[in-house]
Amino acid sequence: MRVSILDLTAAVVVLVAVFLPERSLEVSYAYPPEPEQVRDIALEQSRLGLDPSDAEAAARLAQLLVNAGQSDWAVQVAGAAAQNSDKVSWRALLAISSAHAERIEVGDAHRYAELALDACLAAGPDRCPVPQRVRISLYYDQLSAGVASGIDPRADPAGYQAAVLSAVRMIRYRGATPTSDDGEADGAADNDDSR
Repeated sequence: MRVSILDLTAAVVVLVAVFLPERSLEVSYAYPPEPEQVRDIALEQSRLGLDPSDAEAAARLAQLLVNAGQSDWAVQVAGAAAQNSDKVSWRALLAISSAHAERIEVGDAHRYAELALDACLAAGPDRCPVPQRVRISLYYDQLSAGVASGIDPRADPAGYQAAVLSAVRMIRYRGATPTSDDGEADGAADNDDSR
């Protein structure tokens, strides 16, 4: 009787399988959320379960999931709501963009922000109020500036943040206190020029 390498390998595999300890079947959260977060997530999930096309519930759920550190799940929830809605939902698209931004996926965040802005404009002021439209527009402009800069936010977060902040002109009101980045003269000049 001959014993080959293949026989020895099979014997070792069988021994390892027999003597391995049992696996634990304990289930726990990947990110331990607060009890209030669990309650709010469950509430929005139940609203979405009753009406899968409820884009507002999907947007709230996606934001709650992003806050809980579950951005993968947030993208799936908001994406499903955007597809199930009768009309394209700017809220769901904005939630998808926000979840991608949280994951530092700038290209996808920019693309969905543009779709959200287009959907908001198409919805009109009754379904997408002007303050929301302005907020989405500013968010989109900042993402556009970041994408146009060509800076990788993972490699150079400070450079990317500077490029994003350059998209929106900062306005200071008379009597405003200069920040630590501003010099004494710059702060005084800004305060004198703005009204």
